Amino acid sequence: MGLKTFSVSAVLIFGLLATPVLSMTSDGSFQDPAERTLAGDNLLAKDIDIHLKKETGPKEDPPGIQMEKRMPDPPKPEVDDEFEDDPFASEEEDKAEKDEDSAEGFNRAMHDVNDTIYQYFFGPLARGYRDVMPDEGRKAITNVFDNLKAPAKLVSSAIQGDGDKSGRVVSRFLINTTVGMGGMIDVAEEEYDIKNVHEDFGQALAVSGVESGDYLVLPVLGPTTTRGAVGKVVDTLLNPLTYTGAGFAVNAVVNTTERVNETSYYVDDIDELNKNAIDPYESQRHFYLQMREKQIKE
Repeated sequence: MGLKTFSVSAVLIFGLLATPVLSMTSDGSFQDPAERTLAGDNLLAKDIDIHLKKETGPKEDPPGIQMEKRMPDPPKPEVDDEFEDDPFASEEEDKAEKDEDSAEGFNRAMHDVNDTIYQYFFGPLARGYRDVMPDEGRKAITNVFDNLKAPAKLVSSAIQGDGDKSGRVVSRFLINTTVGMGGMIDVAEEEYDIKNVHEDFGQALAVSGVESGDYLVLPVLGPTTTRGAVGKVVDTLLNPLTYTGAGFAVNAVVNTTERVNETSYYVDDIDELNKNAIDPYESQRHFYLQMREKQIKE
């Protein structure tokens, strides 16, 4: 049994080894298998090459479609929804904006009264006065009234502990009252370069920490605050004209002269403000609060 199995296996192996090394071609001749393999490889290579060319050839975009290279969008600037505070707005104005104008009804009524007085009295009088009074004369009258404010300036400067301003107030008053013909000529600044001091009791209260209080519009006197009204009272008491013993009529003439002389310098500005302002009351209110804050800081 083992010998038969061995004989069959040997026959099969021999048959495989004895496969003809030549193959018949189509014309009846025989071809070497190696040559046949090489020819087949060449044919396969050509076929592969053809397919590669077809696959790797340039691709054309479908008609009607244009490809674009999309660039990244530029970064958008960050926008803060909340605007910063106006750098020109004062602290006094900011406070007044936040606080309720509790006396607004009264203030608007007094604003209308004062505006009527200005339109029919102070405005025309200031324009006529400006036209007939030389600049030197208006300046001399301004200097006289400013010189009379020296006591109030001195008290305000002293309360604030400002020795430089206190010394200047005293020096200017002595020089201008004597050499300057009662204060008409500012000899202290023109000859000795002693700068003027712009102080009042209201500013002293502000520096001392007293709150401004409510915004107020007083008849004839115009805009102020609760603190400013107190300051005006003290300034009046410190003014030498208060103790001259003059009657009501004389004081009215003096005060009117001061007011008209002062108004003559900015009458055009008042007219322009009233003409262009959407709300003249609010415009006057903002202007006054900004001006007072600037004076307090100086």
